Amino acid sequence: MDIIEFPKAQKDVIDTNMRRAIELAEESYKKGNRFNACVLVDPNQKNKVLQEAHDNTQRQIASVSHCVICLANSFGKYCKESTKQPVKIKTSRNESTFEDAQKEETKQIDSLNTKREAEVEDIDSYFIEEGSYYYCLGLDLYVVMEPCVMCSMALVHSTLNRVFYSIPYEGAGQGGVNEKIQLNNLTGLNHRYQVFYNVLSKEAQDLYKKLSV
Repeated sequence: MDIIEFPKAQKDVIDTNMRRAIELAEESYKKGNRFNACVLVDPNQKNKVLQEAHDNTQRQIASVSHCVICLANSFGKYCKESTKQPVKIKTSRNESTFEDAQKEETKQIDSLNTKREAEVEDIDSYFIEEGSYYYCLGLDLYVVMEPCVMCSMALVHSTLNRVFYSIPYEGAGQGGVNEKIQLNNLTGLNHRYQVFYNVLSKEAQDLYKKLSV
């Protein structure tokens, strides 16, 4: 286990985002859900908060409406709606027009492939178009409770960059990114992400205990 010391400016940003997640978790708990919530942040856009989500399980063990899943669904829809698609070319039966259209389509495909290759080589090149995202590539997630195994795998598929969490997973099953499990680091998966924990853990745990009384 490595202890990471962030520079003060970075630590202030991390604490600010986690405090927001803790505030949302408190609201969630008061509505009858688990004490959990998350905040999605773009570190390359001055730590702009992109979306927030709270637990919506009504404390039911069988529910899949964990805050991470709720956020993944909503941000996935946002990406689909906001990402600019390649211009479709209207073809005709005229041979020369059809050939021109094929050439243009090939050009567009090559352009998209170049962008995708750049995304793999450089984490900072995750914009498809200005203001659009390739799902969660390059983004940070702040979540109060450690993601469960289901949520941890969802984060693998989201191509997230970093996860910060405050307190260990509580509930049926177990967390998916602790020292024992580390789904975020499995070599057989097509993506890995960094995990940092114990962020404002005392603050979160003290509030949780107070609410649970």
